[in-house]
Amino acid sequence: MKKRNLLMAFIAVVCIYSNGSPGVNFWSSDSTLQLSNNSELRILQSNLPVAKGTIKQEDSSLITGFPIDFAKGTYSSGSLDLLLTALYDFDEFYGVTLNGGKSFDAQAGTFASRIAVSNQNNRLEGQPLFLNYNAIKLQDLNTTLTVGIQNTLTTSIQLNQGTLFLENDLQLGDDIVITSSGLIKCYGHRVTFGAKPIIFEPGTIEWSNFPVVELENNIQLNGRWTFSGQSVLKGKGSILDLSNGKIRIKGTEPLYISNIKLKGFGKGKFEFENNRAQVRLSNVEIEMDDNYTFTYGGIYVEGPSTIVTKNYMLNFDNESSLTVDGVALNYETLSVLDSNNIQPTRDADLNSKKVAFLNNGIIRRVKGVQVGPLVLNPTVAFDTVRISDDIDIAPTKEIIVVNDVTFNGSTNAINFAKSANPLITIQAGKTLNFTNVALRNFKFDYLNLEPGAKIIFDDKTRIELLDTQNLNTTYTFRGNTVIDGMGKQLTFGPYGGIELHSSVQFEDIILYGISGSKLSGWDDSSTMTFQRVTLYLDNDFTLTKGHFEVIDWLDVVGSATFNYNTNKQSIIWDHATMTFWGDSTFHYMPPVANRDLINFVDERSVFSLNGGTISSTTTGMRLLGGSLQLNNDCYMKNPGALADSEGIQLGDGIDATNDCIITFITGANFNTLSGRFVYNNVALE
Repeated sequence: MKKRNLLMAFIAVVCIYSNGSPGVNFWSSDSTLQLSNNSELRILQSNLPVAKGTIKQEDSSLITGFPIDFAKGTYSSGSLDLLLTALYDFDEFYGVTLNGGKSFDAQAGTFASRIAVSNQNNRLEGQPLFLNYNAIKLQDLNTTLTVGIQNTLTTSIQLNQGTLFLENDLQLGDDIVITSSGLIKCYGHRVTFGAKPIIFEPGTIEWSNFPVVELENNIQLNGRWTFSGQSVLKGKGSILDLSNGKIRIKGTEPLYISNIKLKGFGKGKFEFENNRAQVRLSNVEIEMDDNYTFTYGGIYVEGPSTIVTKNYMLNFDNESSLTVDGVALNYETLSVLDSNNIQPTRDADLNSKKVAFLNNGIIRRVKGVQVGPLVLNPTVAFDTVRISDDIDIAPTKEIIVVNDVTFNGSTNAINFAKSANPLITIQAGKTLNFTNVALRNFKFDYLNLEPGAKIIFDDKTRIELLDTQNLNTTYTFRGNTVIDGMGKQLTFGPYGGIELHSSVQFEDIILYGISGSKLSGWDDSSTMTFQRVTLYLDNDFTLTKGHFEVIDWLDVVGSATFNYNTNKQSIIWDHATMTFWGDSTFHYMPPVANRDLINFVDERSVFSLNGGTISSTTTGMRLLGGSLQLNNDCYMKNPGALADSEGIQLGDGIDATNDCIITFITGANFNTLSGRFVYNNVALE
């Protein structure tokens, strides 16, 4: 208590006599004023200037009174480290004030207070994690904040007519919006919204200086987005609801819109400030909710797009125009009779003053244009549905399987948008058969199989994983298929598995939780190919059908055994290495009397032990050609073997090309624990 009083007295003296003084004078950034638990720092009569140095506050200590005026000083509390040139008032709702030429640089930890910004040239940097949803407020139109953070922004920003300058790409967290009105100068950087649906309340956000705005999920726009200069708006298959919103094009440069559905058009609209301004559409679906007439600006369709007019009319009049360049602009009236809902028609505009067609472009009505979920319901079970181009699957635009169907991608892709909910639902008792298609940004959690439903990944299906994920269901793979992990981990849960009816190739993936028959061949034709794969065994794994092949490398890890219990020959290709690490074991136990079921393509094919164990029953195991490479302490087990033919043997003693080279890496030890190890190579000249 005596020390605490002395500290308080010292601070009070500094505050009283701080007119023009340095306040707390730290000589370097390593100098620290530390407030231990149950202590209190009281700042009396005026702000406390702190230049350089660190104020370190433990959880149950207090700072009260006037603010601390940091000048390149550090505030630390728990895991939070802030490098500040700012006022920090620990008693205020907005604790940190950036009031011109100030900065907030979060090095680590979660910030529990809020930031008030005013005047010019303020900065937000580092990797801030905000505890509060609305933690940043700009004061007015004279306020600027440069955002140069390196992580996802976890709080909304209230602009209040102020300006944001982006120093790099800005990723917004789930549920995070930019509120009120103001200007965002992007300088070519991306602004990406989070993976959950959000609502923009009334207000005007102006995006300028080559903005790129990306949606990861649906947005309801209840205000106005103004795009100034050349701009990009990418939907990634999401919905932008304009029922109560507007998009304004400022200046003469185009706004490029792609891969998005614009909902509520007619009630919501495009606004053009200049008749030379354009909106350029590619892979865009516009759903109308009212009649609409363009009188200014141009719509330029340069990629396949659709307008769902329903019973509403879309007109181009006065100084507006529609140009269709080398593609089809489809429109759909749904259940309403066609009334030439896009006007004027070609016949009524012979000189193409309002509607122009370039490079064989065309406007046409197409029946059956899908709005909302893609429902697969063929009249005949297992009829084939084909696509002629990539398609995007996203929330509200998911796939629903109502009847048995074969989905043929014709070498095209299904692109999955990030979603917290399933994107493919297969109704009870039905089967979806994928073939000749790439599933990009895929998660197994995107599949919703109702009772008795089934999905088959058939010939030429390629799965590209979005992220590290779990497999909690056993799926069937047929034909030649690929699972590309993109460097991510696929963990097999208690009920997760892959049943092979032909061939699956694993590429660039970590397979975790492998045991039992979680990777199981259906018959002798089943093939598992491993290319740059790590196989984590959490219990013994047994291969009973088919064979494996190794390309580049396969690492087997874990305190368990890989049991080779198939009668088919597996292959280690040239320049490929299969390595057993640590406590893992390769146990050769085929159901037939064949010692030669591990095939080395040439001497560059390597079977490696890096602390692992090679084991065989008395069937014996013979390594012909290739190389046996040993590193660290390795082991051999061959219980019960009494004859050379029952042992683990290198070479056949007849053909020098069948010699298996054994290589001891520096410090390697090879311990034969039981049975026979037979060296039967032919000496080479």
